[in-house]
Amino acid sequence: MSEIHGFQVELERPFDLDATVDSWVFSDVQPTPEQKRPGEFARCIPINNELIPVRVVQLRHGAHPSLQVQWPAKFGGDHSAITSTVEWLLGWDIDTRPVLRAIKKDPVISHLAKPLQGLRPFSHPTFFEAIVKAILQQQVSFRSANQVTRRLVVEYGSKCLIGEEQLYGFPTLQILRALSDSDLRACKLGFKVPYLMGLFEALSSGSLQLDGLAQLDTSKVIERLDALRGIGLWTAELAVLTGLRRLEVFPADDLGIRQIISQLYLNGNPAKRVDVEAVAERWGGVKSQVLYFLMCAQVLGLL
Repeated sequence: MSEIHGFQVELERPFDLDATVDSWVFSDVQPTPEQKRPGEFARCIPINNELIPVRVVQLRHGAHPSLQVQWPAKFGGDHSAITSTVEWLLGWDIDTRPVLRAIKKDPVISHLAKPLQGLRPFSHPTFFEAIVKAILQQQVSFRSANQVTRRLVVEYGSKCLIGEEQLYGFPTLQILRALSDSDLRACKLGFKVPYLMGLFEALSSGSLQLDGLAQLDTSKVIERLDALRGIGLWTAELAVLTGLRRLEVFPADDLGIRQIISQLYLNGNPAKRVDVEAVAERWGGVKSQVLYFLMCAQVLGLL
């Protein structure tokens, strides 16, 4: 077995690896390319032009939790780039106390403050992955989207090893750009195939440059993505949230969050985007993050 390096991360506030990842990764639908076991998270992550297999293990819970970030020794002993990338993914650096205070003050959802105190927003390692995954989530359940993503990852994602465990990375633009219409349809992508191929073409031709786009104000990024065929406001907002960590954004017309708002605040009456936005005003400056937490609470079975 190859040697494994590890770096221990000590945190000052509660963090729950399981809640953070289980909000996005179903235990029976893996890899996406994330792979999850109780207390562990793993995947291949692009770092400094290398694909590095990384595993994160929660060692201690409570008020001062600790994690261990592991990777193969052949990638060197410098943990800084690896740890900072994993921190971006798992969000343990994000101060969620204002969000939890807003939840606790709302009598309708105050009971969620304690079980969600270790939750953090989950982000993707690249903006490209976030946009593709957002397209895959259009007009289907989150589970269905994960099942489709799994097919794409298993078929076309890069593979790497940590010890004897095989991990996966998300397919690169170069790999996906080379696929045919029938290749993508074989992964059950359906009507999203032309949207994805249009995105790949825009990125390959340079008419869309994600590095430059990521430097713009949030509204400009959303506007630029929204202009692409098959993207739309919901997809653009989701991609910006999960790919650029613009936490002030949440897709308020998401079907799942509209159902949650309907159930909790509107006596079961249908909720539109405007209704979600109106309810969210009660949470002030952290309203988008509260909506995110409610979505996670539903996936975690807390609602």
